[in-house]
Amino acid sequence: LLGKVGRIAPDKRDRVLCAVDELGYLPVRPVLQNRSERTGVLALALHDPVFARYDFHSQVHAGICEAALRHDYDVLTVLRAEPDWAAKRTAVRLLDRRSDGILFLPSGGDNTATFRAMVQHGIPAVACYQRDVPQGIAWVDPDNQAAIQGVVDLLVISGHTRIAHFTSSISAHFDFRERARAF
Repeated sequence: LLGKVGRIAPDKRDRVLCAVDELGYLPVRPVLQNRSERTGVLALALHDPVFARYDFHSQVHAGICEAALRHDYDVLTVLRAEPDWAAKRTAVRLLDRRSDGILFLPSGGDNTATFRAMVQHGIPAVACYQRDVPQGIAWVDPDNQAAIQGVVDLLVISGHTRIAHFTSSISAHFDFRERARAF
């Protein structure tokens, strides 16, 4: 099937896709799936390519690349769209063992199902700027409270008395919520 339209009769394709959905089947290339040697690749998963446009993520990306070079790793950015038959299973593109681990930059959505798939398949993963992750997923997050306190202290020392906190419209994101709470 391989997601190709026109290779089999439409009704047969529909039956196969129904079975794929019912069974929760995730095709992973067996040669890669069973690989145990080091790939020398760190995957950077951007679930929402809009985040890649922000200058902040450009700086984060540069830092990731610098660290990867120090540890003799290449960085693979994963942006491919999911095939139509896997629309509800966002982890499909991450399970083929092309990398030694996956670093997740934030997205506006809920990544819990993807994180659970990483744990289930034994794929090392780290969530950035998010602590509310399933057991088995590592996370890194700055000290949002200290960051906000430092900014407010600097503004007060500079003589400001009316200070407001603005955040992105993606207020459901963990670190945005933490900074707003700390403010």
